[in-house]
Amino acid sequence: MKPLAAFLIATFTLIALSPGSVGRFDEGILLTGGQLVRHGLLPSVDYYSIYGPAQPLILAILYDTFGQTVLVGRAYDAILNAAIVGTITLVALRSQSIIFGAAMALAALGLALGSALPLYPVTPAGLLFLWLVVVTAGLYNNATFMSLPVRALVAGTLIGAIVLFRYDLGPHAVFIWGAALVGCLLSDPTKHLSRRAYFLAGALSAVPVILVAAGLFASGILAPAFVDVTQVAGPVYFELRSTPWPGLAMLAQSPVHFAMVYFAPATILAVAVCFLLARRLNGRWMPNPTGAFVIIGSAAALILYTKGFTRPSASHMYIASAMSLFALAALGAGLLTGVGRFLLVPRVVLASATLVGLFLTLHFGQVRAHGTWLNNLDAPATACCADTLGPFRQEGSGGASNERDRAQARLVELTEAGEPILSANGRHDVLILSDVSVYALTGRMPATRWFWYDPGVQTSEPVQREMIADLVRANVRVIYVDAQFDNDAAELYSGREGSSLLDQYIADNYEIDSTFGPISILVRSNDLPLDDGTSN
Repeated sequence: MKPLAAFLIATFTLIALSPGSVGRFDEGILLTGGQLVRHGLLPSVDYYSIYGPAQPLILAILYDTFGQTVLVGRAYDAILNAAIVGTITLVALRSQSIIFGAAMALAALGLALGSALPLYPVTPAGLLFLWLVVVTAGLYNNATFMSLPVRALVAGTLIGAIVLFRYDLGPHAVFIWGAALVGCLLSDPTKHLSRRAYFLAGALSAVPVILVAAGLFASGILAPAFVDVTQVAGPVYFELRSTPWPGLAMLAQSPVHFAMVYFAPATILAVAVCFLLARRLNGRWMPNPTGAFVIIGSAAALILYTKGFTRPSASHMYIASAMSLFALAALGAGLLTGVGRFLLVPRVVLASATLVGLFLTLHFGQVRAHGTWLNNLDAPATACCADTLGPFRQEGSGGASNERDRAQARLVELTEAGEPILSANGRHDVLILSDVSVYALTGRMPATRWFWYDPGVQTSEPVQREMIADLVRANVRVIYVDAQFDNDAAELYSGREGSSLLDQYIADNYEIDSTFGPISILVRSNDLPLDDGTSN
């Protein structure tokens, strides 16, 4: 009941403190993706995507069940994060200490609040990773509650599910499970399972993964997804999307955040090593399966730490940070009940981690409140305009947010529900990102497969030619242009400008209907089918 209580408290807290603005890019991609799948389109097949199909598919089902509103997406995201909090609490309560369990629950809740990026597929993948570690650690437990074959099938199912959310995290999950099996095979800790049993477990765990791959292939998603990830986004991602590792200046500006996000996995691994050595020096050893939880959880945290190397941030490193707390929770029993002077260091770090969790919860709770509470979170994500957005606004504040509201209201006036439009930038030879949320917030459909922008992708001439052909095919009448990031993009990618073909096509065939700060609403300047401009 205690983990359930932690889960329920975390769910309502996360919903109540949900950010009041709708993320134009990351959240917009998934909100719009759910809308597209709801209309029968598939990720990668019908629109550009480097994510697995699970998240938009689940959103589409939720939209059909509860209605297409921002609240549906936020509630779903809160439940996933709360499940992470509940899982960490469940492991922490093995220590037999309510205070320790509550401390870990608080730390996990603080991490969820501080790392919030609504609907980011890393969150469900992170939850599945936690469960995978639980199943994997059970290999080292003599009193297993599942037989080895069943455990292997469950592990394979979790790995397959991870792939459906994030293609790139699949190999990480395979490595964690495979390494554990190899460790069992070499050490045979149970003393009653033959090596053949472990080989059989490996083969059985591959079955669900193969079925997932077969399903992706049969649906037509696998081939275009492979192209999108490896041939389209892959070659330019590390060069154009990576960000520098935070320096010591960030440590001075935000020491708690810096320590929790960037140093937590490595620190907790150090705590685990200290604890193992302390137990060894005191002539004792950690009982199973706690040792497996600590070892596998710490190893998983470091493996998943690589997720944040190219884009170090709280959101991108959320899985590693959550896995670190998971490993720390598994250490609880030994840290609280063990004896010996060598346990002083890990206990001091444990107390520090508890204070960090408390600080994060209070700090981010205060920052994110802004009067956005549960009874106000019912803003429609379709056919909405300025007077129906409720507490949700586009990212930004004050006048900028107002301008976007009025621009979207004008867009709604000029178009029909479900009509194809393009949410564009002021320049397409350089870009950072685009306002993808416009589609979901207005109930309009993207006119092109390439509706969300990645630098180096939509700046290339071949992709722009496809986009122009899509605009012609869809007979697009209205274009929503947000030029807010143009100057930043031009400065960041100076000397690496791409094609101006799309900009020229828009200038030749569309004219300004109205402007709202950096946002312009363009309407087609003629009623004739537009030349796609690709014949020259």
